[in-house]
Amino acid sequence: MSIDIYDDISKDFQRLELYEEEKVWRALMPLLKSSGKDYRVVVAGQLNAGKSTILNALCEDTARSIFKTGDRMVTKEIQEYKFKDIVFVDTPGFSTTDENDIKKAKETWQSASLILFVHSSVNGELSNDELVTLNSIKEIMKKPQEQVLAICSKSAEAEERGSLEVVYNKFKEQVESILGKNTLTLYVDARDYLDGLKNNDKKLMEYSGFLKIISWMNEAKKYNIGNSLELLDEKTKLISFMVETKKNETESELKKIYADIQNKYENAVENINIVLDHLKNSYWRACSVLVSRIKDLKSQL
Repeated sequence: MSIDIYDDISKDFQRLELYEEEKVWRALMPLLKSSGKDYRVVVAGQLNAGKSTILNALCEDTARSIFKTGDRMVTKEIQEYKFKDIVFVDTPGFSTTDENDIKKAKETWQSASLILFVHSSVNGELSNDELVTLNSIKEIMKKPQEQVLAICSKSAEAEERGSLEVVYNKFKEQVESILGKNTLTLYVDARDYLDGLKNNDKKLMEYSGFLKIISWMNEAKKYNIGNSLELLDEKTKLISFMVETKKNETESELKKIYADIQNKYENAVENINIVLDHLKNSYWRACSVLVSRIKDLKSQL
């Protein structure tokens, strides 16, 4: 449906003086325009947090070639890749001192259906930059607890060091203090998942924790679409009800107007008949007087 059609329908409501219905339609337009758009998963995190590896795992790219990885800043621009009806978006490692990076990141977050916030478990607790970023995400996303999945990456390496449990618990505490208690947090290892996928090792895939991300992401996608359809259905029913009510009110008003006109018409006809009867009687009286005078004149002659 083109934007012109949306505006035309809005004008039709105005032409019919359905002003309240037009307000509801205006509120519904953004939802209608966004329906059918791709589900977008945006990954945010610091340099070397493991974002690109996680994206390759989500795209089942065992060659790790779709999203380039490396110790240096490999991702310098926004990169997108569509896989199984989901658009995955990689962003450069953020730096709160770079205004251009901040602007790019916020614009990308605003377009996201879901944000995967990635933190490397080998780096310990969240840095100040990461805390600032989480607060920015909270301000941008309408429902951060439903639209953000916080991931503690490189869990195998942290587990080898014996620090995974402590780091993850602190990570969870920091995330929930900003985004809320119901925010989902997970620790995963994308490299283990890719190795398991490549070698068809289901135990390694499950051990990596990555299957939880995929499951939760698919549920979030269905929930997002379901909510949109439910809201769309609700608003459409509301508009239909309002228009039907207006139609009934208009029909009632028209019936009153018709009855009033009918009544006035009948009164007018009655008055006309009275006048005609009066004129008829006056005419016959005048004729009688004239005949009488003619007779009198004739008798005098």
